[in-house]
Amino acid sequence: MALTEAQLAKIARIKDLQTLATKVKTLFNSSVTSVDLAKDTTATEGYAASYTLSVNGTPLSTKINIPKDFLVKSATLATVSTADTPYTGAAIGDKYIDFVINAKDASDGTGAEHIYLPVSDLVDTYTAGNGLSLSSGAFSVAIDSTNANGLSVSASGLALATATASTSGTGGSNGAMSATDKEKLNGISTQATKTTVTTEKAGTIEIDGVSKVIVDIATDSDVTAMMDEVFPSSSGGGTGE
Repeated sequence: MALTEAQLAKIARIKDLQTLATKVKTLFNSSVTSVDLAKDTTATEGYAASYTLSVNGTPLSTKINIPKDFLVKSATLATVSTADTPYTGAAIGDKYIDFVINAKDASDGTGAEHIYLPVSDLVDTYTAGNGLSLSSGAFSVAIDSTNANGLSVSASGLALATATASTSGTGGSNGAMSATDKEKLNGISTQATKTTVTTEKAGTIEIDGVSKVIVDIATDSDVTAMMDEVFPSSSGGGTGE
């Protein structure tokens, strides 16, 4: 398998270090009183930093160069101001991270390459579904106030209030039925209706707003006729004592 240029470059660097190590070993075998390693004020062109090794106060000709390749120089958060710039698919207003990578063979000759990472790739986007609301990054249960029927939500969770009775159709509130209400409801016969005894006319009752005669009350003339029948008048004749 053929080696790439990058791999060959790395091998060359390793050989340089091996050569330097051989020189150091040779010097140490002789009379060595001091060894110093100092960072150069200006790095060798194309490298992130350069170091000079001195033995007995004498700098060696071979420098130790630290390559720039793939070392992160900086990272900044930026906002897209032009569509599809600086990367394809960028929309105006999108956030992205601009990584500046040291690279000896940068395409623009600046010694740096840029890697753009859209922030949207780092997070999952959620939307509120049915029965939910989303505000300032927080989800909550949505309540239809028009048809809540006593249902409410708070930090403690969902709650259903008990219904309160109205008076003649006025007041009261919708909600859950209490155990007492349920017991009373279960005590009512199937298809039972409310009956109201009226006071307008004796002998009638009102069922669902309709008056029904249950007893036919005799009138004064009816009573007189009945009395005459039971106790006939003596003026019409007959025997007496």
